[in-house]
Amino acid sequence: MVIKRLLAFLGIIALSVLLIIGYHKKMPTTRFVTILANPQPITLWTQAFGNKNNPPILLIMGATATGLAWPDSFCMYLASRGYYVIRYDNRDTGASSSIDFDKYPYSLEDLVSDALGVLDAYQLQKAHIVGISMGGFIGQMLAAQHAQRVSSLVSIASSPDHRVLSDAIEDKDTSHYLLPPPDKKALYRWQELKKMPKTTLQEKLFCFLENAKLFAGEKGFNKQESIVFALQSKRHIKNHKAAENHKKAMIYKAFDRTALLRTIKVPTLVIHGSSDAVFPLAHGVATADAIPGATLVVIPEMGHSINNCFAHQVANILIDWYKTIN
Repeated sequence: MVIKRLLAFLGIIALSVLLIIGYHKKMPTTRFVTILANPQPITLWTQAFGNKNNPPILLIMGATATGLAWPDSFCMYLASRGYYVIRYDNRDTGASSSIDFDKYPYSLEDLVSDALGVLDAYQLQKAHIVGISMGGFIGQMLAAQHAQRVSSLVSIASSPDHRVLSDAIEDKDTSHYLLPPPDKKALYRWQELKKMPKTTLQEKLFCFLENAKLFAGEKGFNKQESIVFALQSKRHIKNHKAAENHKKAMIYKAFDRTALLRTIKVPTLVIHGSSDAVFPLAHGVATADAIPGATLVVIPEMGHSINNCFAHQVANILIDWYKTIN
């Protein structure tokens, strides 16, 4: 009887150990990687999901947002379908290094170098590149200028020429641009939110939720999900003001990338939401038109972000498309 109980006890321990090991295999691995930059090296927060022997996907987030804006569910699902998924905080966001922009200004070219540095740190010769918004600009430049490091490009909620957005935010004339400015109502609301006080936690949370609603669109916005993400971000971000440098970086040495996009030869997928208030659908169409052989997928009611509402849909679009190019 004692032996049977002992064997049963040992069996429970063994099962528990196996479950724990299996659980940890599914958990992401967090690393801080050092990137050579001007005037000195910087540190970027990175996180990897899945088996490192699987085909790698590098996720590049948009302006001012942290890598956590790629939903856990999105990353884990891709990893479960046989991909090695890496997300990271761009410089000046999340837990990555903050830069004195006035003293050491940087451009999108420098953010491209950061992305290459992440690939180097993970000893990856090349990867599938997935970028959203400003991350799409970075991905486009990677595909055009460093094709040997890019297996494929997925440009989400992005544009070949973001200057119209930068000028609209600064209340400058945008009539000379071929592509449309942001939605007028959304732009007006952003300007209102910018002027609102953000001293108390309640004030900060209100502005965060209102911005999230504008970005996600009516269908994509989930208040409870956004509150959880806001609190998660508050713990993760070490310098909340630094992210504003991205707006300066997008202006610094900005240019129309259309001609550059025409040189891209890697397989390219363009995904755009029909309810994108930041870059209206015409920007996605122009991106796909400029890149030879690019495929355009329009997602009804999706806004300018990927949240849990659209995470699996976007992930499945990627997975199905990857099958066609392999």
